[in-house]
Amino acid sequence: MAVLWTSWLPLVPAWLEYSDCEAQWSSATPSRSVFTKYKLDIYVEIIYTAIASSLQPDCEYTYRVGSGPHLWSKSYRFKGLTPFYTVSTTPGNATLPDSPRIAIFGDMGIGDFSKQTRNLLETYTQTGAIDAVIHLGDIGYDLDSRQGRVADQFLHEIQPIASHIPYMVVPGNHEHYDNFTHYSSIFRMPRNRQSGESNFFYSFNLGKAHFICVNSEAYFYLSTEFIAAQYEWLEADLAVAQANRDAIPWVFVCMHKPFYCNIDWRRPMEESHDFKSNYDCDHESKQLRGELEDLFHRYSVDMVFAGHMHNYERETPIYQNRSIPSEVDFPHYHRNPKAQVSILSGSAGSDHLHDVLSATPQLWNVINVDNYGFGVLSVLNNSHIYWEQLDSQSHQVVDYVTIEKTRPTYY
Repeated sequence: MAVLWTSWLPLVPAWLEYSDCEAQWSSATPSRSVFTKYKLDIYVEIIYTAIASSLQPDCEYTYRVGSGPHLWSKSYRFKGLTPFYTVSTTPGNATLPDSPRIAIFGDMGIGDFSKQTRNLLETYTQTGAIDAVIHLGDIGYDLDSRQGRVADQFLHEIQPIASHIPYMVVPGNHEHYDNFTHYSSIFRMPRNRQSGESNFFYSFNLGKAHFICVNSEAYFYLSTEFIAAQYEWLEADLAVAQANRDAIPWVFVCMHKPFYCNIDWRRPMEESHDFKSNYDCDHESKQLRGELEDLFHRYSVDMVFAGHMHNYERETPIYQNRSIPSEVDFPHYHRNPKAQVSILSGSAGSDHLHDVLSATPQLWNVINVDNYGFGVLSVLNNSHIYWEQLDSQSHQVVDYVTIEKTRPTYY
């Protein structure tokens, strides 16, 4: 388990201290990096990262960070959940829950707009209703703003969640400032050689599922060399995941921009400030599908999660812009899908207005909703997963779907 904390002053020495169920204390020395949060500014932060190792899944640990004898944080608790290894890495003594529940959403931001979502996420965290979070980009909305203080506010606001369960992130378009510097400096995600040891793309196993976190923004902001490196890594990672389907049958992809989202055919496709979603759902989504959809289909990716559009959509199993019938299809159930199921969950709390819901939804669209909320994916076992989208204000389920499969891949 990686624990990250920040300080405006150097702590020498600094430690992570944690005790197990038998009150036996261990300590870990963190790595340290100094981050200048804005160009030509003396406002800096020192970012510490320490690893708690050899954790047991049934134990709840108490931990604190700081520097003795007096400079210590308050104490927090976490379970021995250790999802931070890729499918190609030998797990060793890592331990995982059999049926993990993961909150997945994008576009949350900070302040009052996201407060209800954060409150519900905190309740789910404290009651054990979720085991981890995957935040699909547009994290705090322009982390660099106000000389980096937006990032500070975001980290402060998610602390009641991220101090107890893993909080995973992928970059969105609002993280692209200065070559994604704030995103790459602040967050510690699993690293790999192909990404240049960055946090731009990575994968991990959790229970019966393999999660692949992709940088969709590479195709709009980064170099052709980076795009090629990500694709090479992605293809290799999918190939290993495919070979491991007997042990880990489910494969999910998480990224910021979606392959599919509804277009309002009454409106123009050109980019405009008043109605941007048509351009994004036509031009940008089409570009991403051209780059990645065939690869995902070839390796039978089960679901693709994205944000970016500030609403919620669920699509039928879909490939090349058309619905692909499953062995059995109902509005809230698919048995043995023959293509990915696409989820767009980008309404966690953006202070940007909701994108206008299309009055002319596509035939592959099952539902679209503009309530603030987030989704929870439950990986139940080898053959069943369950997804539900929650309304952050009413706490009601606004959509759900069960996927069952009796074979590891589409065919």
